[in-house]
Amino acid sequence: MVMGLIFVALGLIAVAVGIAGFRGRRSAHRTGIKLPATVVSERKTVNRQGGHSYFATVRFKAPDGSAMEQASRWGNNKSRLGQSVDVWYTPGKPVWLDSSSSASGTWVAAATGLVFVAVGVALASGHLHR
Repeated sequence: MVMGLIFVALGLIAVAVGIAGFRGRRSAHRTGIKLPATVVSERKTVNRQGGHSYFATVRFKAPDGSAMEQASRWGNNKSRLGQSVDVWYTPGKPVWLDSSSSASGTWVAAATGLVFVAVGVALASGHLHR
């Protein structure tokens, strides 16, 4: 029962992260301006299985001509250090890198969360045994 509730809680968190990412990206595309940028640094994280995520910091010129530098909140599975990328910029909000992997990451988080919720419900109701 407790294990099932833990799975449900973790699943709901993952679903919330996925939905927040999807909504933020959609909002950036609706209200933002697509601008060219350069990845000037990256923060690399490694998960327990040895997989890597790279969180880029980009430099770009805002529409008013001022130089901007911002870190992306979403990681990518490939290093893009020194590469040119497109960003969606909305003044006062974090930039979104225009990347198919960040878009798919939001869907993966939500889908994984739904699987955790389903397993958690099955565990909590006694349909699955440890």
